[in-house]
Amino acid sequence: MFNGRLLNYRKASSVDGWIEAIENLSKLNAKNFLGGHGKEYDKDSYKPTLEYLKIMKEDVSKAYENEIESADVTQYVKTKKFNYLNHFKQLNYSNIQNYYYQLEWGE
Repeated sequence: MFNGRLLNYRKASSVDGWIEAIENLSKLNAKNFLGGHGKEYDKDSYKPTLEYLKIMKEDVSKAYENEIESADVTQYVKTKKFNYLNHFKQLNYSNIQNYYYQLEWGE
């Protein structure tokens, strides 16, 4: 879990794997989630990460399908609402680019 901070989506990451894993956690009906990062531990602390991943996946996929160049793709991804998360400025661009390149290279 990445609570209070943006996750680092790497070239070897799987957006579908992340989403599936977090959705499975949500089904546990736990009172708390003790994450490896951040100080939020309540039962809903996973929600920003899940929403971020779903938005990134959908918007990057649409931009890729519409043949938007990788240099311009961040303009089409509506993740700015997560700018309150720690490390957003450092990671959002590379997260989007890494997922775009996965689509481009069929990974």
